[in-house]
Amino acid sequence: MKKLIYIFAILSAALFATNVRADVLFQDSFEQGFAPGWHGRFDVFTVTTSNAHTGQYSATTNGMWHWLAHDLGAAQSNTTFECWFYDAGANNEEHMIGVSTSDPCCGSQSILWIGLEAYFDRYRYMYGRGWTEISTEIPRTIGWHKATFYTDGTTAQLFIDDQLIAVEGFQAGWRYIVIWENSKIEEPHTPNFWDDVKVYTDLPVPAMKQSWGHLKTLYR
Repeated sequence: MKKLIYIFAILSAALFATNVRADVLFQDSFEQGFAPGWHGRFDVFTVTTSNAHTGQYSATTNGMWHWLAHDLGAAQSNTTFECWFYDAGANNEEHMIGVSTSDPCCGSQSILWIGLEAYFDRYRYMYGRGWTEISTEIPRTIGWHKATFYTDGTTAQLFIDDQLIAVEGFQAGWRYIVIWENSKIEEPHTPNFWDDVKVYTDLPVPAMKQSWGHLKTLYR
């Protein structure tokens, strides 16, 4: 059954690779500060001109632990969440992008996430189910990278730079999107940056470059 789900995920993305984005539910490029709807620790998060994926501004932190979240108002289906994050190549980076069915103020164990946990793996990107941390086969490289989550309401597909890394039932019908910095390495950390947040009702585009090699971690 598990293999059938993976096969369906790959075929569905291939068949609908030419889909055009439909309704945009939320987006923020941080050019006007934080868009309305974010909640969390604005004493930790700010906008900056020091590093941006597009435009002049991105979101960053003061190197300390905490999170910002946005409530989409209802459990999602046929929805994609994209967010760009910056990898500085440092050994003390701990930043993530995630989704959750409950407000992350209730605890990070409820979050399905993609990002960097350098204390755990300094060489590869990671994803996790709450506190369960899993290394991908995608090596870290300095620069901007895209994290993508797609849900059909039953399963969630996770991508880094358009490469499928996981298919999960955990937190599949997510309602909240999250950016946050973790706290397992001595603070303050190397500054983290997030940019070009988008949530839209459609499959991810462009076509995802899936391969069975990138799904190897799913059989652990």
